[in-house]
Amino acid sequence: MLQIPTNNIFNKSKSYNDFAQLYLPETIIENTITIAKQEAILKELDKQIDKEQFYFVTDVKTGAIIKSNGINKWLGYTDGHFTKKKYLSAIANAHILPQGLYASVIFETLISKEISCQFLKPAAIATLALKNKAGKYFYCIRKCSPFQLTTDKRVTEYLSEFTIIKEYSNEAFHIRWSAADEKITTQIEIINKAVRKKFDELKCFSVQELRILKRYAKKENITSEAIAKAFKIEKATVGTYNKRILSKGEVLFGERFENARNVAEYLRELQLI
Repeated sequence: MLQIPTNNIFNKSKSYNDFAQLYLPETIIENTITIAKQEAILKELDKQIDKEQFYFVTDVKTGAIIKSNGINKWLGYTDGHFTKKKYLSAIANAHILPQGLYASVIFETLISKEISCQFLKPAAIATLALKNKAGKYFYCIRKCSPFQLTTDKRVTEYLSEFTIIKEYSNEAFHIRWSAADEKITTQIEIINKAVRKKFDELKCFSVQELRILKRYAKKENITSEAIAKAFKIEKATVGTYNKRILSKGEVLFGERFENARNVAEYLRELQLI
């Protein structure tokens, strides 16, 4: 039975304590975004709560959610008592792996100053499913962006805005970026490459399985016979690999796929291969 490695995604990343060292001693930290500027943004978001929207602000140094609104109304958790652990436990099984991969890499990259950040820019926009306290799943848009920065452009707080689209019915996880200028686009590709590397390190699929997946992803009409010839293996062996890929894909992403090719297409959409 395949063990889903998602519980180790953040464990293999730097801990909050590691990141906190980047900001010590605290006496030298100088935030560049005023409280008034932050509050003005949150007041505008407060006006949208009745429109199936909610938000929370996370302190990077501690991982704590320090401000929120709409959580109680739409997820059933008391505002002010909604923790990062509760948020992670609310994510649908099918979205845990891609969400965890992207979140951990983005977190590390933004804080280590590998890409240039501004107030609310760039914003990572994902679609994912969240479960409310009653056990009902909603498909949501999540917009995550820098909310506080130091003078040297390190992110110390980030804002997560959510809009409920509809009830969840096995839609896929997706992610895109709001920034479109050439410099940011280049930097975002750094993040995408880091995500693919982290995915490879998890060893969800064997080396040969990944080779087959990548071949399916690049050549949509390729046959098992062609793959067997390309890799100098028997067609029956390709069939065995396909079954393993299908089984692992369903366990990893919590949904049904028709065949290995569909798993490859899903991984390609997530930019994991």
